Amino acid sequence: MPEPAGDPARPRFGALATEDHWDEVWKDVRLPKTLPLWRYIYWRFDEFFRARLGDGRGRRLLEVGCAPGAWMVYFRRRFGFDVAGIEYAPVGIEVTRRNLALCRVPAEFYSGDFFAHPFPHPFETIFSFGFVEHFEDTLRPLRRMVDLLTPGGALVTVIPNLKDSLYRSITAYANAPCLDIHVPLGVEEMTEFYRALGLERIEVRYFGTWNLALVNYGSSRGLGRAALAADEVVKTVLRVFGERSEHPWRSPYVLAIGWKR
Repeated sequence: MPEPAGDPARPRFGALATEDHWDEVWKDVRLPKTLPLWRYIYWRFDEFFRARLGDGRGRRLLEVGCAPGAWMVYFRRRFGFDVAGIEYAPVGIEVTRRNLALCRVPAEFYSGDFFAHPFPHPFETIFSFGFVEHFEDTLRPLRRMVDLLTPGGALVTVIPNLKDSLYRSITAYANAPCLDIHVPLGVEEMTEFYRALGLERIEVRYFGTWNLALVNYGSSRGLGRAALAADEVVKTVLRVFGERSEHPWRSPYVLAIGWKR
C-alpha cells in the first residue's frame, strides 16, 4: 500500500503530530545515541525490563516510532534481541540509520506507515516509547501491535504522564501547544486498553520518581535551563539512594506490559 501523498505539515495516519514536528525533534540529535544506564531514569527502566523480558537471543523485538534508535541499541546489547524498528519522518529515518551504523548494531529497519507496512514476520516483543498517546484513537496503534505479536509475545508501552500530573502543569505553563499533540492517558485508561486487547498478565503502573527532562519547554529557555539543572541534582540523589517511590502526580511515565494469549 503506498504512503499517502500531500502536505508534510499535515498529520498522517490519524496522528496528532506531523512529520514536520518529528523532523524538528530529531534534526539536532547528537550521535551516536545510546541509553546512559548510570542515569536515574534509565537505571529504573533497565531494572524493570531485566526482571520481565528475560533472554532475548533468538527472539525478535520491534520498536514502533524508533528514532533515533537508542532503545534498539539497548535491547540488542542488553538482552540479545534481534531488533527491528519502524519510523516514518524523513529526518528520523536518516538519524536512526546513522545511529545504528555508528553503534554497529545489526537491525531490520523499516520506513513508512506502521499501519500498512507488510512486515515479513511477527515479533516476540513489541515496544513503543512515546508513540500511542499521539493518536486520538489510541486503540488503533495498540491493536496493530498486538496483531504483529506472536502468541505469548509481550507488548510494552511507555507514555509520558500528562494526565493530571506535575508534568502536565509545567507543560501547560511553558509550552501549552505541546499538549495538543498528546492524548492525556493514565493507568486507568491504559489498563482498559490492554484488557480490551485480550492481553494477559497485565501490569500497568506509574513509573519513576522524578524527571523534569520529560517536559518540552519550547521557547521558555530560561525556565528549561533552570529546571534541567535542578533535575540533574535531584536524579543524582535518587540514583545514589536507590529511590523507587512512585506517585500519579510526580511519576514521569505510565508503563504498561502484557502478554498475548
